Amino acid sequence: MKRDRTFSLNDVVSNGFEASCIANDGALYFWHRNFGVRIEKRTGEATLLTDPTALPDARWVATSLGAKELEAAASKSVNRE
Repeated sequence: MKRDRTFSLNDVVSNGFEASCIANDGALYFWHRNFGVRIEKRTGEATLLTDPTALPDARWVATSLGAKELEAAASKSVNRE
């Protein structure tokens, strides 16, 4: 899987694979299944997130684990056909 592919917030939340994005304010976000974390750029302070409405509507990139999750899901889909 190409690591430069981006996903919408809806893709990430509805499919649950691990992904990250950098918001306009520079904060780093990670989301996986039903929870995530926001890391403040200036202070490094991390905040646990459990509400996906707190996530930025930005372009998201699958992490290495997320890419593996997507590949596994695609292979299961192909095997069912």
